[in-house]
Amino acid sequence: MARIDQQQNASSIVNARSTRRNPGNMVTDSVTVDNLQSVAKQVRRNIIRMLTKSQSGHPGGSLSAVELLVSLYFSILRHRPENPEWPDRDRFILSKGHAT
Repeated sequence: MARIDQQQNASSIVNARSTRRNPGNMVTDSVTVDNLQSVAKQVRRNIIRMLTKSQSGHPGGSLSAVELLVSLYFSILRHRPENPEWPDRDRFILSKGHAT
């Protein structure tokens, strides 16, 4: 339940659900650097909380990819979280073995 709340909080920060920049893109023109920085900050907090709770893991790999992934997800990639099978969605493959 907490994970869903955190995802909803991140989504509401960016407000990526109203108007679309181009067909199918869930991103709005209201996405700003400040919005992305706020989301990245929350994601970093979540990573530290998860690592602390699990008492395991390596924070470096995950923390080093935060800004890249937040920027891609909230302002570049075309996706529809409510329809993950959308055929025109962008695909992203992360080839960074320790960023899990």
